[in-house]
Amino acid sequence: MIRIALVDDHLLFRKGMASLIEKMEDVHLAVEASNGQEFLDALEKTPIDLVLLDLKMPILDGHHTLNELRSSGSDIKVIFLTMETGEEVILRCMENGANGFLAKDAHPNEVRLAIQKAVEEGMYVNAHTARIMQQGLSQWKSGHRNPEVQLTERELTVLQGICLQKSTAQIAEELFVSPRTVEGYRRTLLEKVNTKNSLGLVLFASKQGWLDRWLAE
Repeated sequence: MIRIALVDDHLLFRKGMASLIEKMEDVHLAVEASNGQEFLDALEKTPIDLVLLDLKMPILDGHHTLNELRSSGSDIKVIFLTMETGEEVILRCMENGANGFLAKDAHPNEVRLAIQKAVEEGMYVNAHTARIMQQGLSQWKSGHRNPEVQLTERELTVLQGICLQKSTAQIAEELFVSPRTVEGYRRTLLEKVNTKNSLGLVLFASKQGWLDRWLAE
């Protein structure tokens, strides 16, 4: 069961989304909040797997809420749900540790898919977000200079699986290890590459020239 938090200051929209989420199988709406601070306070008592988070809210907005989560070391998946879908906004959200981005007029089926992908694979990227990420890739390559990163064979295999959007369970099965072990490799990769999420790992692999080769195999 995926435990969901829904954070949005517009009551009518939030209730509509809550109704949609409650109809989904294997999903439980555990927290509703009108701003980021309410959500963070609720986490003290209620465990959450994924939060659907608005950007513009009073008291504590989406950007600051994401920063608070990542600064605390939380691995709660974050999908922004907003009408702001410009390049600068999306790149900032994804680079700061978001796991996905949805427009508020997204189809209900896409919302369900985004939740599933973010929880199982660590990221959800739709066509719009993918185009923006591709446009920003050359800038990222020139502006982010990682020191030489040495990866073990196992770490490289896990990185390849992440780049090919394989789930943790799929990678674990291929390596004959537990999903917990794969998550351990993923955390090590994030530390070595000095990034906050799978997006940074994909961009790192692209910079090294590995991504194009893996996609062509």
